Amino acid sequence: MNNTNDLENNEMEDYHHKVSYPGNSIISVPHISYYDADGWYHRISGPAIKCVDGQKWWYLHGKKVECNSQEEFARLLKMKVFW
Repeated sequence: MNNTNDLENNEMEDYHHKVSYPGNSIISVPHISYYDADGWYHRISGPAIKCVDGQKWWYLHGKKVECNSQEEFARLLKMKVFW
C-alpha cells in the first residue's frame, strides 16, 4: 500500500486535465483519477475521480456508485450491494 496517496494495492493514481467518462461527458477541470489494473475507474479508500472544483465520483471496478460521501460509499460496500 502506498501510504502517501492512500491507495489500495490494486489502485493506480493518474493526473488529468481532460478525460471522457461514462455518459460521454467530459471532465474539463483539473482532476485526479484512480484506476484498477484493468484501467477501469476504481478506488475503495476515496472517490475515484476528484476535481479541483470539489466534484467527486465513486467507482468500483468501472461501475459508478451513486453516493455523496466516503461514509455512504463504505456503507454500501458493507451491505455488499455490488455482489
